Amino acid sequence: MENGENSFLLTGDAEHNAESVMCNSGLDLESNVLSIAHHGSATATSFIFLEQVLPEYAVISCGLDNQYGPPDRDTMDKLESMEIDVYRTDKQGTTIAVSDGQKIEWNQEPCNDYSPGDSSDTGTQPQESVDSTPVIEETPVPEPEMKEDTSTGNTVWKSATGSKYHSIPDCGNMNPDNATEITQSQAESMGLGRCKNCF
Repeated sequence: MENGENSFLLTGDAEHNAESVMCNSGLDLESNVLSIAHHGSATATSFIFLEQVLPEYAVISCGLDNQYGPPDRDTMDKLESMEIDVYRTDKQGTTIAVSDGQKIEWNQEPCNDYSPGDSSDTGTQPQESVDSTPVIEETPVPEPEMKEDTSTGNTVWKSATGSKYHSIPDCGNMNPDNATEITQSQAESMGLGRCKNCF
């Protein structure tokens, strides 16, 4: 849905297979606002889909303490790692966005609560790639520790407002014009965590 310069993508109960079809369709999926599919279920909202949509805001419609548990940790971890502002009806109630074609005004600020609906959810739902080929999860082999150059440190990037540091200045929804180049040790001393998407 488009209104002037503003765009909204409403996904309903689309899951990974439907997202794959959208990603492979050739359509421009980039949108300011993404209505997260299937109430934040882990069976939707793949990284590849998010990277094509690149939303500034995500809206999750789900009930407080609902019996099915959404939003799932897998989904919330992806939104957090891409630093997408989040609105949640289970935390904030009715959420209203009004577009005049140039800007979007909201009835409240984003809550940016990236916790799962079910506190016992540890994020075990396997994910699928865009071609629907199951990804086989392997036990990660620890990488050897790299000794940091104490004079300058490893170079990383931080966004203007995010809580993560990145290996590239335009990860996810970051604006590279507002990204700041700092050392990894500086980022960690500022309390920034490592982005799971680009590292």
